[in-house]
Amino acid sequence: MRTSRHFERMLATGLCGRSALWAMSRATSGQALLIAVLVLFAVATLAALFAGIIGSQISQVARQSELVALRNIAEAALRFANAQLTYSPAAADWRPS
Repeated sequence: MRTSRHFERMLATGLCGRSALWAMSRATSGQALLIAVLVLFAVATLAALFAGIIGSQISQVARQSELVALRNIAEAALRFANAQLTYSPAAADWRPS
């Protein structure tokens, strides 16, 4: 184990008591800081990816909404023309004005 190696090294170099605990806590706190920074970068990367995906989805939804509106307008125009050609007094002679 890593802790036992540190402890053995401290005993071999003559470090004991408070100085030994200080050396162990410094190494552990450095590792904890490194892990915390790596986790922070991972979370920041995921947040940026999430924001990019959401932005892309919003623009796709806006475009799709416009396409649906345009399709509805085109279908309404076709229904109107069909009704004029079928039921108007001018019938087949009807022309859009």
